[in-house]
Amino acid sequence: MQTKQIINIDWLAYSAYGNIGETTLFNRFKVIPKEHGSQVFKNVASIVAIDTAEEVAQMQYNPRSSALKPNLVIVKLANRCLYEYDYIALIKQINSGLNIEYNSLSRLDICADFYTFEYCTPQMLIQQFLQRKLRRYGKSKYVLHGNQDRAQEYEYLRFGSPTSDVVCYLYNKSLEMREVKHKPYIVRQWSQLSYKYDDICPAPDIWRLEFRLNGDNIKALCDENGELRNLTLNALNNKTTLLYLYSALVNKFWRWAKPTASKFIDCKEVAMFDLKASGFIVQECKDERQEVRKAKVFIRQFESISKGSELYKDEFNILLSQIRRQLPQATQELQKEEAQKSIVSFVKHFMQSRNVLQLNAECYDKFELHLKITYPQAYERAKMWAERNGIRNQGDDF
Repeated sequence: MQTKQIINIDWLAYSAYGNIGETTLFNRFKVIPKEHGSQVFKNVASIVAIDTAEEVAQMQYNPRSSALKPNLVIVKLANRCLYEYDYIALIKQINSGLNIEYNSLSRLDICADFYTFEYCTPQMLIQQFLQRKLRRYGKSKYVLHGNQDRAQEYEYLRFGSPTSDVVCYLYNKSLEMREVKHKPYIVRQWSQLSYKYDDICPAPDIWRLEFRLNGDNIKALCDENGELRNLTLNALNNKTTLLYLYSALVNKFWRWAKPTASKFIDCKEVAMFDLKASGFIVQECKDERQEVRKAKVFIRQFESISKGSELYKDEFNILLSQIRRQLPQATQELQKEEAQKSIVSFVKHFMQSRNVLQLNAECYDKFELHLKITYPQAYERAKMWAERNGIRNQGDDF
């Protein structure tokens, strides 16, 4: 059956809990420890199929840091297994054989291989993006690789950093196969791709659009019941659900528009893929603990300033009590739409407090600088509000 895109999982790593101990053989596999560890774990081992001597997975265990649970295990399946094996059954065999309990996905790469987008070729998309004839929705850093010979040849475009919750990659997969590593089990699937070509006009290179999901901050929202839930292994084993998940990622992170004027204010969205309607909406769920940690760092920074100003100790203590009372409330609401408003409200309250509390200028300015650095968007919004309401003069800064 011919298709325009072939969707696969290209990387699957998950966390589990259990004591590995001295296990060397289980089911039809054996564990072969490596001589070295990793940056995070003291021990690394290969899980090898006894009958074929092929590595099916790699695991890391025995964390170096006391901040991690001592029985934490990270298992990464071999790339070939994701294309040729029943990888969910393999995971279950590994977990039962090692007596470890599955926790969550730590990284998932889901990709589509194709010849061209519906709107244009991948090369043309990158070219028009650089010429500002197309724009991608959202803000993020990007990395571009290419080759300059007789013409400009683009090979790779990435949006997001390696530490982002979701990273988007568009790259020439055929070129990677030729220059880096040939993977016949992937090439065999490409015969399913439909493209009209002949001996005079051979098929172009195959490209890949890949989404890397880091950690478990990515959840799927089911349209049917509105339930927000973690991505499960069973969902990944279903081809239809996998298609829906990929479609949701495209709709969320790979939306493009063509400006109808010289500016990007008025844009017309263009379709890159003709995918089935998705049954899921992908949503980034920021870890609230990270925001609470950020607030604590902010408070510690402010405390360090107050220690160096004994002259204004009472004023600092008044402000510090306000910080402790206001910031936790803001961090608790960060997953809600009102989160940013909560922080803005605190900054507004602070701007008003200078006259009410008769704060010393040095004390006020030092704290305002920290607000501007820590919550820049909230600070600018509150500053505009303060200027409109005459609390501060327009353009005033430190």
